Amino acid sequence: MTNELTNRQMEIMDLVVKGYRNHEIAKELYISLQTVKNHLNNVYGFLNSYNRVDATIKYMRYINKRIRKLESTRSLFM
Repeated sequence: MTNELTNRQMEIMDLVVKGYRNHEIAKELYISLQTVKNHLNNVYGFLNSYNRVDATIKYMRYINKRIRKLESTRSLFM
């Protein structure tokens, strides 16, 4: 298992955070409902989550960590 979410997984989670349901995500991204479910199951595993709410909270923490990491890296070059 990788130590980063894929761009597609983050794209899907961004929509989950906005309150989209699985079928709405599928329609928005032009993918099948099963593909959305597969991505979410992989995200749940990556985040060690047991449901959508838990995954959303952990995803927001994950994104905040990535932002802090990028900001600290960027400050090295300034």
